[in-house]
Amino acid sequence: MAYYVAVTTERADKKSAANENAFRGTVKSAAGRATDNIVDNIVDSVSDSTVNKLVNATPCISHRILIADPDASHRVLIQEALADENVSIQIADTLDMLTHYMMEGAPDIVILDPALGNGNAFDTFANNCKEVRPRLMVCTEDKSTEMRVRCAAVGSDYLMYKPIVKEEIPLLINNLISRFGGEALADQWQIDSLRWILHTPQGEKVSLVYREVIILSELSKLPGKGVSREVLISALGFNPNDYDVRRLESLVRRLRNKVEFETKQALPVNTVHGSGYAFTAPIRFMH
Repeated sequence: MAYYVAVTTERADKKSAANENAFRGTVKSAAGRATDNIVDNIVDSVSDSTVNKLVNATPCISHRILIADPDASHRVLIQEALADENVSIQIADTLDMLTHYMMEGAPDIVILDPALGNGNAFDTFANNCKEVRPRLMVCTEDKSTEMRVRCAAVGSDYLMYKPIVKEEIPLLINNLISRFGGEALADQWQIDSLRWILHTPQGEKVSLVYREVIILSELSKLPGKGVSREVLISALGFNPNDYDVRRLESLVRRLRNKVEFETKQALPVNTVHGSGYAFTAPIRFMH
């Protein structure tokens, strides 16, 4: 039954009421119509250590794949190839559907046949890209030089010719995912160093000044790890020995306040006491 998923048979006394209640809610949600007695029996059968692991586990990231192809058999083939991968799949068999998913579905990777919509798929893709452009895999029967040039112009990451090799698809998908650190692009903070813009995971944009770009670029090099004040001060072009550290603290404080004011979202820059600062969320630096 569904409510037995992810539950072991290890027995032990429960020591954490908070985790027990959280786990009980998770099991009830999975059980659907299960009675409280059934849920209680399931929870009672699980040890503290198992409950803690299940409640506090980090969920797997499901990357969003958009298949935009007029050929139903080919769409099915790609879906079968990705059946064992941790991805969610969206299907577009018209230009309207492609536009919809590009704007609303936030795909991480688009597998596109340029023949979709009488050959207008490239224009539709390009015109509906958000600031964070999804990765693009082109799959076509057209082996002409013109097609290769068009793929390069639109920024295709891969060009594949039909009929595809089924086993190749998950390998290429995983290669693309590894390029952006395993995180879904739409779930990352993004720093556009060319335009001096910070993009939130929700798509909000914050204009930065040069010193803020420098600070964030240094923190983005080591996400989740502390970067010392000395490194940040040096990156700003000053000698740490002659620099009033309160100026750096003021700069970081103003940056936090600006991001929260403009986006209603806290900037995940945490103070590492006695050392410096850390960016504690997935972040990508775009040159």
